[in-house]
Amino acid sequence: MPRFAILIAAAMVAAAAQPVAAQQLPPAAAEMRKGYDRKAWGDWEPVEGCLTTRHAVLAATSLVRPRLRNCKVVAELWRDAWTGVEITDPKNTDIDHVVPVQEAHDSGGYQWETAVRHRFFNDMENLVVTGRDVNQRKGAYGPEAWLPDGETERCFFVRRWIYIKHKWQLSADERELQVLQTVLHTCPVEQPVTRGGSVNPTAPITGSELYR
Repeated sequence: MPRFAILIAAAMVAAAAQPVAAQQLPPAAAEMRKGYDRKAWGDWEPVEGCLTTRHAVLAATSLVRPRLRNCKVVAELWRDAWTGVEITDPKNTDIDHVVPVQEAHDSGGYQWETAVRHRFFNDMENLVVTGRDVNQRKGAYGPEAWLPDGETERCFFVRRWIYIKHKWQLSADERELQVLQTVLHTCPVEQPVTRGGSVNPTAPITGSELYR
């Protein structure tokens, strides 16, 4: 497996198992459910090299070494983060924000400057590969309205949701907190993953990793 794939896979597991994410829920606050403007949050941006964030995520999460053409991932194999189903055609994939952009706005991001909103939109720790139909069903819903069916995917979703909320200092409403706590109580304890004791699995993945 390519080094960048190992690193980002380790980062995903480790972030899901962060002690703060597993034991501390986000602060409670009512949501600001007005004023959201999708255009204010930007789009996929170039990473180091020629790939945009979308294709960097596709390349980094491929189960086999990805094939690139004209700075785009054109083929390989992915596992849907929310169903576990394998996907072979990048045209059938969506890059999903675990914590949706509208949710980020509602839970504190409405106060952010434009540059911070763009960074959130392109935060690779908040991005997963999923099928387009699954992403459409998930939409901008939070855990109080949508959860993956499988236990592994559901626990990953809830842990990553909490981790991202803490990372970006976002709040959660009461219904959201209740569901997060309920699901966490059903999830097995996970330990952070390291690679040979020398790599920080939560360190940012740079674009240069994609070409090694």
